Amino acid sequence: MNYTDLNNEEILSRLVVRLYQTPIHGKNSPDELDYTYQIDYSETCSVLALEFDDHFEIMHRSKLKERNLPEEVAFLQAKQNILQVPAELCALDFEREFTGFEMWQVEAGFFAAAQLIDLSKNFPMLAGKQGALVVIPSSSLGMVVPINVFDHEAVCAIAVRLFDLSYEIYSEANHSITYNVYWWKDGKFYRVPIEPTTGPLICQLPQYLQPVWIEQIEEAEENIKQNRTNAEPATDSKFKSHAEFLSIHPNMHTGHVVVFRRNLYGKVLDIQDTFEGETLKI
Repeated sequence: MNYTDLNNEEILSRLVVRLYQTPIHGKNSPDELDYTYQIDYSETCSVLALEFDDHFEIMHRSKLKERNLPEEVAFLQAKQNILQVPAELCALDFEREFTGFEMWQVEAGFFAAAQLIDLSKNFPMLAGKQGALVVIPSSSLGMVVPINVFDHEAVCAIAVRLFDLSYEIYSEANHSITYNVYWWKDGKFYRVPIEPTTGPLICQLPQYLQPVWIEQIEEAEENIKQNRTNAEPATDSKFKSHAEFLSIHPNMHTGHVVVFRRNLYGKVLDIQDTFEGETLKI
């Protein structure tokens, strides 16, 4: 059985989300640029696939279009389907120095990491008031430390400990994904900058990953999006494009975050400065 044997209802019932550590750039397979995927954890890809009893098939965007199935609907259904695999949560012993924090291990067949994408919905008990530290070293296993009271020194120490555990599991797992440590907050995952080294691991959580700064970034992004409605169209035909993107530039010296809205060609359309609290029109 394969894709051609299924009707639309059967396709939706078999969709799942599979995580891969390799970015989609067209170098691994001639047709991978047609894969249906999204980025949930940085440096990984969440790919839509059809699950069969003895194999799986990557779901291509062209196939969804052929069946008139919206990509958003397909992903929502796939995320719902993987919840049919029950998750097992286990509280792990934590070092004495981390008193007041809990570490949880999540296992769910091949879909633990994928289920954690919707952390607050699927595992509300792991969604800390201030956020959570998350690692997904393999498809079948994730570890989460809810953060209810933000203590920068403690959070950095926990992040380093998680990195050690994640790197060890990642190196030995059959379906490894990434050894990265992620800071989860309000449905988004931000990579914590820790890299493998032969010396002691050092973690300094950047200000733009701390709760108050994440709120400022999101507020700046929202202000810029609102400006799109009132923005005048570009007069230079070279820059007439509906494609836009936001780029975030934290400045550790001045203590603020600047968000640029650019068009497809890189032309700056406007800037939101969180320190000044206003949008500058270009």
